[in-house]
Amino acid sequence: MYKCCPKENQVAELSKTRQSEQSGRDRQKNQDKIWDYFQNVSPEAFRAGKPRLDFILRQVFRKKIKIAQSVLNIGVGDGYLEKALLRRGFDVYSLDPSEDAIQGIVKSGIHGQVGVIEAMPFEHNQFDFVIASR
Repeated sequence: MYKCCPKENQVAELSKTRQSEQSGRDRQKNQDKIWDYFQNVSPEAFRAGKPRLDFILRQVFRKKIKIAQSVLNIGVGDGYLEKALLRRGFDVYSLDPSEDAIQGIVKSGIHGQVGVIEAMPFEHNQFDFVIASR
């Protein structure tokens, strides 16, 4: 039976790790393409989520105790939640990996930041409310 030396084992393991990392990056790129499509080409796909978002809005509105409380919504979708919060006087921020989605929401007067929840570009305790919903 052939046994390879430790250095060969390390090279083989490094190769497997690199392949796995590349596969993960490819999956993320594909996921980003899917979200870009729905957010920018077919935003009507988000209509089914309106009852859930309305429920979230009611919960936030019930808790509002001061003027211009800040809210971070993670994941722009079609911007429904952000626009409703803005109309009610909240200081609204949105975080999304899609640059196109963020550009669209910024045009509506909402603060937008390209990024992901795993590496949020905001200060700790910056917001009165944080919403992360699917």
